[in-house]
Amino acid sequence: MNRIGTSNGVFTGLPKGIEGVSREEINVVILGASPLSRNYYADNLFSDVSIPTCWSSDSQTPSANVSEEGKQSVRCLDCKHDILGSAVNGGRACRFFQKLAVSFEGSLDEVYQLHVSAVSIFGKKGSSLRGYSKFLKQHGTAASTLFTRIYFAEDVEAPKLLFYPKRPLEEEEMSIVVEAISSDAAMAAMDTGTYVGIDLTESPFSISESGFTTT
Repeated sequence: MNRIGTSNGVFTGLPKGIEGVSREEINVVILGASPLSRNYYADNLFSDVSIPTCWSSDSQTPSANVSEEGKQSVRCLDCKHDILGSAVNGGRACRFFQKLAVSFEGSLDEVYQLHVSAVSIFGKKGSSLRGYSKFLKQHGTAASTLFTRIYFAEDVEAPKLLFYPKRPLEEEEMSIVVEAISSDAAMAAMDTGTYVGIDLTESPFSISESGFTTT
């Protein structure tokens, strides 16, 4: 699977030879997003590619694929790792995340996975993932109908991604994206389950034929 890394405030694992791609910002179509999920690492070594101790694909209960030894609680709500201060840095030891399936401008038929951490999902400003999703919904626009600029916030300790609309897809681009959305690669990129495979619930980014408007 093609994975985009975000360590140390730069993008890694990027395609080569495509215009508009840099280590500081990328322009992509968001094909879909996983449900809001969670993962917990007993050794506190968080990673978007290694297997966590416990994880949830719906932020409600541990995934069915988690071993009995790994399960930290019957419900996420009752878990001690869901309490602020349970992490070494004072936050929650069990962290929220989502995985996006994205395609790059100039290479729309190739799917990449982008891991989005809690600091990039939530936030008061509209440029967080949730804020951006709300903005698009208010304008009757699906994320899969336009290019999104994703870049790093400045002057923050942990890498924080920001999201901003760039331009609507052209007709030829849309036809490629429609096929990419339903591809096995896109489904795999949004799989938060395991490390083995789970059923996906509805994505917060719906599929739509409407174009992007800001008026």
